[in-house]
Amino acid sequence: QGRTDGFREKFTQYGPAQVGSDLDKGAELMVKFQQELKQLEAERQELGVAQSLFSLPIQPSEELIAVNKELARLERIYQVYRAQKAAREEWSQTLWSNLNIQMLEDGIANFATQIRRFPPEVKGLSLCKVLEGKLKEFKDSLPLLQDLKNEALRDRHWKKLMEVTKKTFDMNPQTFTLAKLFEMELHNFAEQIADITTCATKELSIEKGLSEVKDTWRTTEFE
Repeated sequence: QGRTDGFREKFTQYGPAQVGSDLDKGAELMVKFQQELKQLEAERQELGVAQSLFSLPIQPSEELIAVNKELARLERIYQVYRAQKAAREEWSQTLWSNLNIQMLEDGIANFATQIRRFPPEVKGLSLCKVLEGKLKEFKDSLPLLQDLKNEALRDRHWKKLMEVTKKTFDMNPQTFTLAKLFEMELHNFAEQIADITTCATKELSIEKGLSEVKDTWRTTEFE
């Protein structure tokens, strides 16, 4: 009995629901506590067999039942978290030149839909709010990726982006994947990206205007 009490107390204080925003750590703790729970339940079952041989009353462990229910609720959240993390890792291998915003939007929307379908006792958990926040951050970064596809962007603009985000990468089209852009956490730099793309668009417009003037002068025949 003392061991199961200690297990529940440890779960309540240091379990996968007590990790703040570090869902990777929480996912690891899920595996640890699920394994420990399985072991304790097996021991409890062995004890029950021994008690039945002596016609002793078998008392269910309220502590293990409570932890089992809580783990089941948390598993719903971590299942979606692991799935969306795997999807992001797959998407991150996409070359920048092959960017398909619609595919990313559909993918992240699917995970958001799964969360909306959670029962109230799961949606009400703080951990669910954390997961929703992470999905929203990713969703908010997608329009910024589209902005960065602007044909007006030149090397100098990408260098400016690196300065702003404090991330560096090689723009080689054969190796430049979405991984680097995901690492930038673009949702934190929405204003700066808007400034960079707006500036690039204006500069391109000026460049085209000057080019047209030069072409006009070049083809003009003076009498």
